[in-house]
Amino acid sequence: MLLSLSDTGYLCDATVLVGLDPELDKGAVNSIRRLVFQPITLEGKPVPGTMVVRRDYWRGDTSNTLYAENADATPAEDVPTADLTTSTEIWTVISAGKVDGERYQNNFFGLDFTAHAAKVTAPDLIQHPGTAITLVDAISESSHVGQRYRLSIRADRLSNYPQMRTASQYLDGVDAAIRAQGGKTVKDSSPFVISGQHFTVTVLKEAVAEGVQYRGLFVTAMRGYILFLDVAAPTESQVLKLASSIHFSQAPPQTPRSKARH
Repeated sequence: MLLSLSDTGYLCDATVLVGLDPELDKGAVNSIRRLVFQPITLEGKPVPGTMVVRRDYWRGDTSNTLYAENADATPAEDVPTADLTTSTEIWTVISAGKVDGERYQNNFFGLDFTAHAAKVTAPDLIQHPGTAITLVDAISESSHVGQRYRLSIRADRLSNYPQMRTASQYLDGVDAAIRAQGGKTVKDSSPFVISGQHFTVTVLKEAVAEGVQYRGLFVTAMRGYILFLDVAAPTESQVLKLASSIHFSQAPPQTPRSKARH
């Protein structure tokens, strides 16, 4: 990809030199535009100019989800090595969760929320979990279409993706898969804080039987896991409000937020 930078490091333009697929190419350009660059220097002074960045794609070792990375990503983007190689067994994470009526708590992640007027279910511990395990589903099937929603919380071990540099790359893969099925992005990937915990979020709009729904995808790296929230509701504001209703009481250690330098 050919990038044109100002003398302040501002990205003026991005051009795909060797494309793979229109949707992937568009996703690569959008993700590059979110990065922060150091200006190009000449004899120690910042100058405008161009540079070529290679963006590699791969599939997780135990997943069909597509991920992307900057080939020259710096250590500042990295998920801590310990998170990639050591994480608590998934059974411990699942059994740390508890459903009590409309309320769900998970002591491993220190999260707690109440899904009003919804059916809340957790997975059966007898079943063997896949790569990504759904910790809880909350589904409201109100007779009033405008009050229906779905909130799912999933966890996926970072060690399943040894090449993944940032949690937001997980989001890029899920987002691309939904867009391939007809979803339209209405809010590009951006920071979002839920009860003091930093997430990256993107919001899409997709067709459903009732018309359209908005779908918010929230992701963060926490305690050796990708914590992924999938929230669907009739409006974007409802999606964000539902996500914000989750409370993190223990503030588990976080992965530093990404900042790439080139």
